[in-house]
Amino acid sequence: MKMKKEQCNKILQFICINLDENIHSKRCAEIKKHIEECTDCSAYLHTLKQTIAFYRSYPVPPLSKKEKEKIFKKAKSIR
Repeated sequence: MKMKKEQCNKILQFICINLDENIHSKRCAEIKKHIEECTDCSAYLHTLKQTIAFYRSYPVPPLSKKEKEKIFKKAKSIR
């Protein structure tokens, strides 16, 4: 079971870091197969999709130029 959890953690980390990955890549195919076979990762992905849909259902608040720059700077520092 420990091996499975380690694999799941690697999968979830990859999803979070590489959301812009080419969906036709070999790595994405491996992840899709794992998610189809793993109930924990499947549930995580389902919850992630629900969370994204929830946030998309609300209008984006207007931001000042300074606030936008701050957000983009922070996003770039994460990668």
